[in-house]
Amino acid sequence: MEIQRAEISAGHFMDNEQMQNVARLAMVKPEMELATQRWKALGGYSAPPQAAEKYKNDLSVLFKKHNCSPGRSMIGVVVQVCYLTNFPTLC
Repeated sequence: MEIQRAEISAGHFMDNEQMQNVARLAMVKPEMELATQRWKALGGYSAPPQAAEKYKNDLSVLFKKHNCSPGRSMIGVVVQVCYLTNFPTLC
């Protein structure tokens, strides 16, 4: 029984962290849109490689500054899918 409680509390912690990450991403969104507009003004996908590198660096600096990441919101979903798909084999 204790193992199940630990799994539930760990899952709850992940959900809380996901919500915090989504909230931080919402706060960063205006700055992300400005970086995207600057990148598009330089040509977007047809821009020189230096512009794409600057765009990626700008986004990574924003994510580090605000301690958020778009991929971090998917961790709980991936764990839940793995758990649910292997559940019949665990029984």
